[in-house]
Amino acid sequence: MESTGYHHITLRDGVPYAGRTGVKVIEIAEDLVKRGWDGQQIHKNYPWISRAEVYSALGYYYDHKAEIDAEIERRAQFDAQMRAKYEDPAFLARAREMRKALDEAKTATAGARRKRERSVSGAEH
Repeated sequence: MESTGYHHITLRDGVPYAGRTGVKVIEIAEDLVKRGWDGQQIHKNYPWISRAEVYSALGYYYDHKAEIDAEIERRAQFDAQMRAKYEDPAFLARAREMRKALDEAKTATAGARRKRERSVSGAEH
């Protein structure tokens, strides 16, 4: 792990994390920016991260604010693109049709299996 100069921040493959946790600094920054959480609220929602790690992550965010804010915006744009793609009415209609066909095939298969089981059990009596 690379050193960042921040006591509770580690770099893994160039990505800053809060201590040795699996929580990225950008995720903590998003909680601050998008949800309006302060350090205490962030710690409450990530109880496995120490307060020192939370506040160090916030310090890292403020020292790298432009870069991290740009990445937060890039992520928001990507999320919007994915929602637009997968919430497309034509796509959803096709998905519903496929699901209906699958359900009908399962029902038909189950009905045929029950019919075979009845005929086999009837032949045994």
